[in-house]
Amino acid sequence: MNLIQFGVKVKTHVKKKMTDIRTQPFITDALTIRELKEILSVLPDTNEYGEDFEVWMSVGNNLSNVVKSVWSLNLRNDGCDIILE
Repeated sequence: MNLIQFGVKVKTHVKKKMTDIRTQPFITDALTIRELKEILSVLPDTNEYGEDFEVWMSVGNNLSNVVKSVWSLNLRNDGCDIILE
């Protein structure tokens, strides 16, 4: 959703109903850091054997790969976007 503020279009975020991604995907036009934190907050860090759960990313054609780095993007004094690679 866009809002016109002082003659400038400002993108506003409409909060979507959060889903438990263990039962169904959370789908949005643009995932925010706030939404990502909320999704991760209900997931366990390790399985019953103490092994870490990993973060994977789709690379297309029904393929995925483990995320190996996290980068800042559009870095500003008040924060940044992130890139998962």
